Amino acid sequence: MEAATPVTTRLQSKRYSNGTPRGTQVRRFPTPRPTPTPRPIPTPRPIPTPRPIPTPIPISTCPRLPDIPCPWSSPETLRYQTQTDPTLQAYRDRAGQGLDRDRSDRIEWENGLLYRYTEREGPRKNQVPQKQMVVPQGPRQELLRLAHDIPLAGHLGQKKTRHRLARAFFWPRLSEDTREFCRTCPVCQKAGKTGDHPKVPLRPMPIIQEPFSRVAVDLIGPLPRPSATGKKYILTIVDYATRYPEAVALANIQADTVADALLRVFTRVGFPREILSDQGTQFTAELTQQLWRLCGVKALHSAPYHPQTNGLCERFNGTLKQLLRAFVHERKDWEQYLPHLLFAYREVPQESTGYSPFELLYGRQVRGPLDLVRSQWEGKQEEDGVPVVSYVLKLRERLAELAGLVRENVEAAQTQQKTWYDRAACSRSFCVGQRVLVLKPQRQNKLQAAWQGPYTVVTRLGDTTYVVASCANTRIQRTYHVNMLKAFHERPETVEAICAPAGEETDPFPLVELPGVTKQPSGVDQVQLGEALGSEKQAQVRQLLRGYSEVFLALPGYTDQAVHPVDTPGQRPLRQPAYRLPEAVRETMRTEIREMLELGVIEPSASPWASPVVLVPKKDGTTRFCVDYRRVNDCTTTDAYPMPRVDELLDQIARGHFLTTVDLCKGYWQIPLAEEATPKSAFITPFGLYQFRVMPFGMKNAPATFQRLIDRLLDGLQGFACAYLDDIAIYSQSWEEHLVHVGTVLGRIRDANLTLKPEKCKVGMAEVQYLGHRVGCGVQRPEPAKIEAILDWPTPVTKTQVLAFLGTAGYYRKFVPRYSDLAKPLTDLTKKSLPRQVLWSPECERAFQQLKAALTQAPLLAAPDYNRRFIIHTDASMFGLGAVLSQVGDDGGDHPVAFISRKLLPREVGYAAVEKECLALVWALRKFQPYVYGRSFTVLTDHNPLVWLNRVAGENGRLLRWSLALQPYNFTIQYRPGAQNGNADGLSRRSDLNLVEGGVPTTPARPVGV
Repeated sequence: MEAATPVTTRLQSKRYSNGTPRGTQVRRFPTPRPTPTPRPIPTPRPIPTPRPIPTPIPISTCPRLPDIPCPWSSPETLRYQTQTDPTLQAYRDRAGQGLDRDRSDRIEWENGLLYRYTEREGPRKNQVPQKQMVVPQGPRQELLRLAHDIPLAGHLGQKKTRHRLARAFFWPRLSEDTREFCRTCPVCQKAGKTGDHPKVPLRPMPIIQEPFSRVAVDLIGPLPRPSATGKKYILTIVDYATRYPEAVALANIQADTVADALLRVFTRVGFPREILSDQGTQFTAELTQQLWRLCGVKALHSAPYHPQTNGLCERFNGTLKQLLRAFVHERKDWEQYLPHLLFAYREVPQESTGYSPFELLYGRQVRGPLDLVRSQWEGKQEEDGVPVVSYVLKLRERLAELAGLVRENVEAAQTQQKTWYDRAACSRSFCVGQRVLVLKPQRQNKLQAAWQGPYTVVTRLGDTTYVVASCANTRIQRTYHVNMLKAFHERPETVEAICAPAGEETDPFPLVELPGVTKQPSGVDQVQLGEALGSEKQAQVRQLLRGYSEVFLALPGYTDQAVHPVDTPGQRPLRQPAYRLPEAVRETMRTEIREMLELGVIEPSASPWASPVVLVPKKDGTTRFCVDYRRVNDCTTTDAYPMPRVDELLDQIARGHFLTTVDLCKGYWQIPLAEEATPKSAFITPFGLYQFRVMPFGMKNAPATFQRLIDRLLDGLQGFACAYLDDIAIYSQSWEEHLVHVGTVLGRIRDANLTLKPEKCKVGMAEVQYLGHRVGCGVQRPEPAKIEAILDWPTPVTKTQVLAFLGTAGYYRKFVPRYSDLAKPLTDLTKKSLPRQVLWSPECERAFQQLKAALTQAPLLAAPDYNRRFIIHTDASMFGLGAVLSQVGDDGGDHPVAFISRKLLPREVGYAAVEKECLALVWALRKFQPYVYGRSFTVLTDHNPLVWLNRVAGENGRLLRWSLALQPYNFTIQYRPGAQNGNADGLSRRSDLNLVEGGVPTTPARPVGV
């Protein structure tokens, strides 16, 4: 008897590659047979012991696995999964409650399993209930495979597969899971079906007005019947401007023969500027390319298996072959009559231009056979000659008139053709690194798959042309038109623990149950959704994001909306030696270079420029690949494109009640380098010299180039979208608006061929982290992680460490009232006259701890509402100035928008009290100018003399000058005594704040005094 022992696990996708249908490798150990009794010598041989008959094994324990695998071990396991699966919690809660609200189904428990009773689906509904088993998450993928992949399922479509499953089973998102499973089926994708790759909109060829400035060439043959001279091929040439054709019979299509024939034609009509052909070897040979270079001709090539690019020549080829078929039966030597057939084609009007090629080339109609007959019948005498000058002038006028008419006719024809062609067309594009399938141009039989692959997109040559490489060998690259490609949808692979049933004689051992682990989750599934969104809104978001699934990739895109130049006027190439690397990081650098080569980010270089590379350690223990471009940056012309203000962005985003943030995947690498800038990006390593094809990190003007691209991308969307470099934020007041806004921005990103990093995208959030802040629902607050870092800051011992702490804490100074007063002992330590090692006094320690405590108790700041009146509270002390910008909310409370403060300068310390209060007002209005300029607002002060500031007069020139500086502002000064006018401290302390609905702070009914 044999026993099966589980020895390994295997991917589900390879379950039929080796071993049992379930994918388990089974090692069989035969039961030892009884050894026969040895034959004695010389006694007679005894009868050997008979072979024991093995005990029959029940079917349930037979080591031979069934053809249909079973994803669960027993009904008890299925019951346990049904009772514990979190995805079935809602159905367990509904069990036994009868019909739901819309009376469509009910859930019942039966023998430890859930069942769903529903009306029969389909166009002919009746009242006969349908009983479906509710399936837990574990066996769903196996059921989908049984319903779609096996021969008994037949790889049918999504609808039929769903109906097959729904007859007996049900689970949440059954339709979505079935649709995704069928969409990612490799067999179905390669087999293809009608309409799975819609053609892209037609791109009309440019209209050429100069005769023979651009020509198209092609070959016909080999013809089944050679001519009398042994010619089997025809070289065809068509002029784009006049549609004038030429045809030359050839004995072979070698490069020298074709080049000689083209030269003979060009000696009659002149050398063109551009020549379009396919990628045949006779047109791409070195001899032909050398001829074009000598003649100043630019060679253009159509994509393989896409003759529409050279449609002008292909259409003429069809007409010429039709004419030849009509004459080849009567006249054996078709070569003799080839000029006659060309004359016939040139004499009649061409459909697009409306005129004959003869008329467009010569400016007149040539005399043909019918003209000769008419002249013979009419007996007309030859007209008198026309002077040469008059003839030339009339010819020019005629040709100019014809050129205008032809352009109008061609444009009308192209418009009509595009309208007809684009009826079923759909815009499609692919990103660099995306996997695609390639249409087979010719199949040997009808049962052969129509698509092959998958391949990886390497380069995008234009809107409709891509270079793809084989996944097995990236060095094999080919160019294809977009109509020959379609996206390959990869199915997430799961790893499961699978074992065969053991026989009776195998030793029992515990089995570890491993859940299916997604290896390559879908990009859209990695996007984080708002926790407060209900199931209905989350379904709407998922449906919206799936429409832009090509945007959510872990690979950078390649945009054509911007390029990064590196302008170094008059600078000779800079070449620096490579830095010596520790042996421990050499392999890390080699891996980084290999990955960038595979992504198409870099390429080998022969540039005279060279910058060294450094590996910078990151916090997580890994290293960052950096190029030291400092010397290149020193000689690079500065790009003065402005960066957005952080405070303005935060004010805009905080007003939204539904927020979405998206992050570009390696944003810099999605912008190509200018052609002349590529050599300047070269970097030297111990493994060779390489250069970037895209914008690298560390270049001087890279942020300006990137921000310019993002601003152009969001042009016209400033009402609901903004960005700081690659951090794009979308904010809306209502859910319906937010869906539209998110779709609009994703459409712009897709059209620009950019990609997003899905795990860093958050959609439909009530609050988001943005530029070190938490914003949303009308509130701003510091990022808790940043505050934790400040709280854990060690005591500074040097001036540099003090500056570092003040710089970090100062980033959140608008949240801290009287920040400058609190930080004064620390800022005094940074004076140039003091030594580098600071003298840390008890006063400094007290200020250090007070700043930490103030940031911990920092209030929530309200987002500014420009439809409400602003209020500015000002105050001045012996050593500093302070102000608070606030607004009255719907609840009547005073909501702070921002706190500002600063130290008094040495010359300002001696000001009188009224001068300090006036200085505080002037300084506050300058700081809050973006909020209050051009608006009516109120100034609250506890200094009564400021009420008469607008009517100041006298010999105090300082007050008079400040009074004039306040004239452009429309404000009202109100006096409140200190006990009634809460200053910044009283307005902001969290212990003195009452939180209203929505998390917006308000002041108490009785303000806290100074």
